[in-house]
Amino acid sequence: MENTQKHDNSGTAPGDKNCREPEATHQKKIWWNLRQCCEWKGISMKTTQNRRVLQPNCGKPDGIVGGRRVWRLSTVQKWVQQTDDDLTWAASKMDQNNKKGENDAQGDLRGTT
Repeated sequence: MENTQKHDNSGTAPGDKNCREPEATHQKKIWWNLRQCCEWKGISMKTTQNRRVLQPNCGKPDGIVGGRRVWRLSTVQKWVQQTDDDLTWAASKMDQNNKKGENDAQGDLRGTT
């Protein structure tokens, strides 16, 4: 008996673990947890757990669902396109802005005595 299934020779098929493009069903998905994000980007989840800077939005979730940190599709799409260097640079910028805000707030408090 002959196999009548047609094969796609593009290298990856939808649903394949190595597929880097979201399926149509993924487009409908609202929330993505860290495991799903890592599978899509093709990186180790353990590495991203240890280095929050490598997580989507530098580890800051868009929400919490079922006790898990989750991100929106738009956040994940941007993250998938970023390199580790891009993520590290973005995290350092966020740290600088946070420190500046803390210093400004301290200055405001000092002036109110």
